[in-house]
Amino acid sequence: MNNFSLEWLGNGPLASAINLPIKKVSMPEMTRGMIFAINLWRIDGTVLKIYSKMHDLDGREEVGVISIESIDPPMSDKIHIELPDYFISIVDVEKLSVEERGGVVADSGISIKFIGNNELIVVSGSFPCSISVSGIPTLSALFEPEWPIEKYSRASLLG
Repeated sequence: MNNFSLEWLGNGPLASAINLPIKKVSMPEMTRGMIFAINLWRIDGTVLKIYSKMHDLDGREEVGVISIESIDPPMSDKIHIELPDYFISIVDVEKLSVEERGGVVADSGISIKFIGNNELIVVSGSFPCSISVSGIPTLSALFEPEWPIEKYSRASLLG
């Protein structure tokens, strides 16, 4: 039985990297109304890319697991969304995990909580390799996670 952990591709601990204030998000053009990656632009000029990778469970079943990567600012992104000021005040960051059939646990999402009970959620989407985003008004209508959000357990990444 395998568990599938959130993948961090960057320098230093993820908790330090993910805890920097966010000023905007960007992404390539959406395909058929779906998002396959989102880039978080932080106030220090660095960018974190969040996307989903598929892992086989059994036969034709698979689960999406979130990957976070430190990248150079993507100049080819078509969609840029400036964020409200509360995105600079991070209160907590949590990984969202789901237990699959047979007790397999997959880290399939991340939640970043801000002041004023605001929250950015990025989880694996209902379509393979897609992600679903909640908390950004212009994208929240597209929130179609792989599993109902209540099924995810939460664990703080900040300790």
